[in-house]
Amino acid sequence: MPSGKTHLLSGFVLLGVALLLFLNSKLSMLDISFGVFVLPIFACLPDLDTASHIRRITFIGSLIGIILLIYLKFNNFAIILSILLLIILFLKHRGILHSILAGLLLSLPIYFMAGLNVSIMSFSAYGLHILLDGKIRLY
Repeated sequence: MPSGKTHLLSGFVLLGVALLLFLNSKLSMLDISFGVFVLPIFACLPDLDTASHIRRITFIGSLIGIILLIYLKFNNFAIILSILLLIILFLKHRGILHSILAGLLLSLPIYFMAGLNVSIMSFSAYGLHILLDGKIRLY
């Protein structure tokens, strides 16, 4: 299985690919800003349910920062995302979080907050994690 560093790197690589793909389209600064923060997190998000306390603290700290930023403009979605993250802390590793359904559900609030481009990039980073792990499940 790939390490957390590999998944994090894959998120940044995917961000670079996304920027190149969308270079000719109208990618806004908001898309780029959200992408820089969201893609690496989504590339590692399926492993939030691991037993590693350092990984959990890192994820939770990063996500709290993003949620606080989102709350300033999108308070309802920030609350929903916070509840989802609390639920995730009680799931078993390689369970529902390692599925396409979880990627879609977790990318949905991003769609409403940042738009289609960032939502697609988020889901792609999440899916890349599952693909690298070699266990692709629908649910």
